[in-house]
Amino acid sequence: MKNRLKKFLSVALVAVMTLASVVITDIQPVHAASGAITEAKGWFETAYVKWTPVSGATGYNVYVKAASATDAAYVQLDDELIRKYPSYMRADALGLRAGDYVMKVVPVVNGKENASAAIVSNTMTVSAYDRSGFTFSSNSPAKNGVGAYNNDGTLKSGASVLYVTEANKNTVKMKIGNTEYTGVEAIKKAIKTKNNCQPVAIRIIGQVTLSGLSCSDMRSAYAIGVKGADNVTFEGVGDDATLYTAGVAAFQSSSIEVRNLGLMNWGGGKDGDGITLKQSLGVWVHNNDVFYGDAGSDGDQAKGDGSMDLKDNSQYVTISYNHFWDSGKMSLCGMKSESGENWITYHHNWFDHSDSRHPRIRTMSVHVYNNYYDGNAKYGVGAAKDSEAFVEATTSEIVHTQCSAQCRVVMFLLMAYSQARMVVSSRHTTTIWKVRSLLYMLIQMLVQQLQVQLISMHILQQQEMRRYLLHIKLSRVEKYTLTLILLLI
Repeated sequence: MKNRLKKFLSVALVAVMTLASVVITDIQPVHAASGAITEAKGWFETAYVKWTPVSGATGYNVYVKAASATDAAYVQLDDELIRKYPSYMRADALGLRAGDYVMKVVPVVNGKENASAAIVSNTMTVSAYDRSGFTFSSNSPAKNGVGAYNNDGTLKSGASVLYVTEANKNTVKMKIGNTEYTGVEAIKKAIKTKNNCQPVAIRIIGQVTLSGLSCSDMRSAYAIGVKGADNVTFEGVGDDATLYTAGVAAFQSSSIEVRNLGLMNWGGGKDGDGITLKQSLGVWVHNNDVFYGDAGSDGDQAKGDGSMDLKDNSQYVTISYNHFWDSGKMSLCGMKSESGENWITYHHNWFDHSDSRHPRIRTMSVHVYNNYYDGNAKYGVGAAKDSEAFVEATTSEIVHTQCSAQCRVVMFLLMAYSQARMVVSSRHTTTIWKVRSLLYMLIQMLVQQLQVQLISMHILQQQEMRRYLLHIKLSRVEKYTLTLILLLI
């Protein structure tokens, strides 16, 4: 009977998830005067179009406009946003407000547009990023727009755009004030508040490696980054922008954004982090794929050091909608120099078979909600000395680690040191990206609205449950419910 019920529920769940995936897909069919657009889609504050090459074309101009606007409103994209792949072309429009748009591709033959061969997409819907978290609170220095972008998704007034590729990283030029700088290393070193630098969007195209990215004033980061800067965005163009062997760093900076990037094998082979924040304010790290790093010098750095570390009193930081793949030490949050409330948020992240530190909190105050813990080898949230953590609305596939022949330890929430304070809310999450554990979904429903102080979950065998229940203050109904949950685990 139980097997039949589980099978029925599993089939129902698969059906619902399949239907949901169909509903949210917004790839639009297109009409074309000539040639063929194969895909056109809106995303978060961007839109893109793919097309098969037009016979005889030596290049393309691509335009975007609001769907309701006249043709006179078309805005031409920068040439760097148009890329050639083995079997198709692609162009991405960045910095769009939420709304409906169309894109137009015009073939160019020997320097002249062939307007009669223009191909136009159907309407594409662009959504706004989720701007929630402490970065956007009323006291944050970045409350009116993070990095190079306004809160409506458009570039800030006077912002400059720097396109970085593996081929141009040592030769690309950018003017700051009255001085022109050459190469990413020199440009990054000049992007400083004291130089009255304008907002800058640094756009990564394709795969870019570490050589030529790091600069002398932050060599320890082994990353593309800024020090003493304001209003800088590091972002990837399209769906294949990757920093390989390089991370991203912000030291002593304010209003910094990192988005739509893939980070692989980061660390520079010298214990560098994936993303590093030091003494920085108003930072937003979101919608990135962070893979494991290069092996470091210590025994616990087989997958690199920290995937996403923030320390040295960084404040008003939001880490959201990131996918951390197989990280070793996911995120260290604080060291020992922090003196007060730091206002850090982790939400809607997918910790995919990463080992530990989701995050590991020291001397900081952190809000952790709506994250998905998937196959984590050691523990989820670790609240250590002088830290405060409010953890709620999480989804987890709990991993059992064999600690002895007689004892299984569920390492989901770890509280270390008596001075740490952790509040755990069992409020049911509203966003579940991926659920493979039917049993855990049942447990979630049982603990809905039940507030339980889970302090070091070593209550894993029946003979230990009774002893544990004697040490916590719960009503009789709550104790019976918790006992059932523990038996299911």
